[in-house]
Amino acid sequence: PGAAVTEAPGTPGTPEAPEPRITRRTWLLLVGAIVAVQAIGRAWVLTGRTFYWDDFIIVGSAADADWWTPDYFLQPHDGHLAPLAFILQAVSNQLAPWQWWLPATLMLLGQVAVTVVVARALRYIAGRSWQALAALALVAWTPLTLPGSTWWSAAANALPMQLALAGITALAIRVSLRQERPVSFRAVAAATVGLIVALGFFEKALAVAPVALAVTIA
Repeated sequence: PGAAVTEAPGTPGTPEAPEPRITRRTWLLLVGAIVAVQAIGRAWVLTGRTFYWDDFIIVGSAADADWWTPDYFLQPHDGHLAPLAFILQAVSNQLAPWQWWLPATLMLLGQVAVTVVVARALRYIAGRSWQALAALALVAWTPLTLPGSTWWSAAANALPMQLALAGITALAIRVSLRQERPVSFRAVAAATVGLIVALGFFEKALAVAPVALAVTIA
């Protein structure tokens, strides 16, 4: 009588142990490692690539009209309208005529930027958790995105759209969580400008807002 009764682990009424969380420092180190591995792999792939097909057609059309004129950057190509992508490709070729290192560097930096913003979105979804890191590694290391991110013409369309999608999704999730610190007007304005810029690179960026909304609701 009077002895304390100890409940067996797992019995009703026993408080569950809190799920272990990754510290901020460890999170940043692991995200950095994932990004570094991705960058090394993409750099290796890019060293084996060069200009191909549409790269010659798009940049070559600047011979008929100056790159800063609407006759050049508003021309349709395969049914797509991508004025900022055309300008980017033309200016890149002006700076380093038919030298692969500049487009390769831009594609590599663009992919790293996308992965960093995806990491932010995943942190809002799952917190600093191992699940979020696993999802980030899957996104960063999958070979499925290689064709669209290592071909210059395709990457000039796709990477800005992916960056806008990741950024707007992160913002939408943050708003839905109603965190103590409210979302600033500057963040909303930056997301809006980012979407407009992405549309300039690829008209299919119109799908960014609906997809971000669907991910947030899910």
